[in-house]
Amino acid sequence: MIEDEELRILFEAESEEKIHSIESNLKKIETNFRDETVWNELLRDAHTLKGSARLLKIKSIEIITHRFEGILQHLKASKSQIFPGQIKLCYEILDAIHLFTEEEIGRAPARVDISELLEKASHVMQEEVLFSSSASSPKLPPPRSQKDTSLINKIKKISQRKDFLTKTIAPHGTLKNQDIHISTVRVNFEQINQLMNEVTELNVVKTTIEQLNSQIDSLVETWEEKKILSRKLAHTKIEQLNQQIEDKLNLLQNQARDPIHKLQVISSKLIQHVRRLTLLPISKLFDLFPTMIRELALSLDKEVEFIVSSEGIGVDRKIIDNLKDPLTHILRNAIAHGIEPPQIRKKLGKNPKGKVELKAFQTEQTIVIEIIDDGSGLDFTKIKQKAMDSKLFTQEELDHKTPQELIELIFLPGFSTSKQPSDIAGRGIGLDIVKKMVQDCSGHLRVRSQAEKGCAFSIELPIEFVTNHVLLISQNGDTYAIPVDRVDACLWIKSEQFFSIEGQDMINISQNPYPVYFLKYLLNSTREHFSLADPIPCVMIRKFEKHIGLVVDAILEEQELVIFPNKTPLFDYKGVIGTAILKNGSVCIVIDPFELIYLSNVQNEEALHFKSKKKSILLVDDSTISRVILKHALEEKNYQVTIAEDGLQALELLQEMKFDAMITDVEMPRMNGLELTSHIRTQDYNYILPIIIISDLSSKKDEEKGLKAGANAYLTKSEFNLQNIITTLEELIK
Repeated sequence: MIEDEELRILFEAESEEKIHSIESNLKKIETNFRDETVWNELLRDAHTLKGSARLLKIKSIEIITHRFEGILQHLKASKSQIFPGQIKLCYEILDAIHLFTEEEIGRAPARVDISELLEKASHVMQEEVLFSSSASSPKLPPPRSQKDTSLINKIKKISQRKDFLTKTIAPHGTLKNQDIHISTVRVNFEQINQLMNEVTELNVVKTTIEQLNSQIDSLVETWEEKKILSRKLAHTKIEQLNQQIEDKLNLLQNQARDPIHKLQVISSKLIQHVRRLTLLPISKLFDLFPTMIRELALSLDKEVEFIVSSEGIGVDRKIIDNLKDPLTHILRNAIAHGIEPPQIRKKLGKNPKGKVELKAFQTEQTIVIEIIDDGSGLDFTKIKQKAMDSKLFTQEELDHKTPQELIELIFLPGFSTSKQPSDIAGRGIGLDIVKKMVQDCSGHLRVRSQAEKGCAFSIELPIEFVTNHVLLISQNGDTYAIPVDRVDACLWIKSEQFFSIEGQDMINISQNPYPVYFLKYLLNSTREHFSLADPIPCVMIRKFEKHIGLVVDAILEEQELVIFPNKTPLFDYKGVIGTAILKNGSVCIVIDPFELIYLSNVQNEEALHFKSKKKSILLVDDSTISRVILKHALEEKNYQVTIAEDGLQALELLQEMKFDAMITDVEMPRMNGLELTSHIRTQDYNYILPIIIISDLSSKKDEEKGLKAGANAYLTKSEFNLQNIITTLEELIK
């Protein structure tokens, strides 16, 4: 069994994920034998399992996955269909890998005869005249018997870093001094603000009365207790007095209930009405574009029907302010690059007049803005060419990518298929900035495209930015509020549910791991040791697909509050949404935990850079096991290590930070180590980055490829020597 607990948990997670992926892809191969993408994923997953087993010195899994990898390579290269006996063999080998994994994490002995399985594999492959047995495998020690232990079932990959872009979008051309006037919305906006202040006061009165009513209820309960005592005195006069006071209290209690209920109803309706008045019709934004579209189409000799529909939807003024540039950019690209000239459309059997639709509609929780054109769709040929010109991928790699994977490339920083900036479209700013501006509105951007049918950009936005339903929490004696629409659940967890992966605190909830943060640290970046007493209050927070846990001192209650937006210099702070008045009249801060986490990470990185003279290493590897072992070894030598899971993530980090050296694997999804190294050598980072490639590929030809790509050193994993890696690194940095 793997002795190191962290490595054991990581190996369990990684192996379970890879085994599930292999099983899923084997099923796909049964129906589509020629799917290159699926074959590549199969081989990559088997290769990762073999590499992790080698690093952890698990000889049984290393040998069987090595043979499995060879079988897959031969089947992929075969020109005939896969045979039933071969696919059955693949499943049997996968089952054996799973059993050995269970043994290594301490669940149950494998009880598998590997020699017998490998002999069967050779027999089946020879029987189909497709595979000849390779050299005999090393002899294995007998399976070990281990005690069953209850461990985490499944750990999913957690995104380690979020990309925050700081660029701003450039002007897009000819909106000709058009602007969005938001000083009036049928009535003077200042009057609405005054009305909102009055509503706030009304709400404070309502909460005060609620508090008073609660005190009356408590007083009645206290009086009941005293009445019991007074009866023991058996004094008639006291009993009469008690009865009078009791009657008055009951009357007061009953009289307070009705107006409180009415006040609640009126206050709620009034807040909703006033909030609706402060929303701006989205048509104010949409009305900017018809003239621009008409002039742009004329300048390009294109015929375009521009259809706008908004269903009378009102949106927060921040949406109006922030989305003008992104929508302009998307619309101009739709006309310039999407809609074909009339003569081409005729040849394609289309209406000579192209159609671009800008529409908005509302769901229960979101507002959706869509830009749809019936043009040629995204030009995947140009996208591939740009990716190759930028040395992001080779032609072969791009040919294996799905359309959705190619679409993701257009959001890379600086990615543009336009050969040169122009006044019409393709100004080189890239859709990465558009996506960032949508995210600044708490929105989400999606793209769909179909060749010769057109393209659709969909922006999902929250209905309101100011939420009045909040969860109150306590930290360091202060009360804070979190909008309820960002809360998944409130839990009380045990200290044994905490663990750590690559320095990130985690919690295990229902056999699923989640990143966890302590509000104590987010409010004060100084980390100090403190003990946790079970049960520990934890709020599960979500933002789109991301979920985290937030540990607090106490979870209090939910309340309906009026939030004063973050508009003053005092509260010009990331992570602070605004302030609110509580029922007791005190003021609390409304926080955005995700923004607090981001700010805390930035501050910690800046402090580390300022205070420490540690050398900074970028470690690029898709294998969790390999990353952890290397990261620990480097940190023991006083290096500061930053992690990237593939080449594209590494490029994003290189745009944000400066590193003293980079260590990279070769076989990785999206962008491999050779492509990454070659791309880095074509860029100007104002410094020379030492690069070490570490790979399972150990031939002289593979080493020559690595050095030709621009690596300073090429080391193999066959003899995983940490000291050799560190010695090489020290020499390169010197």
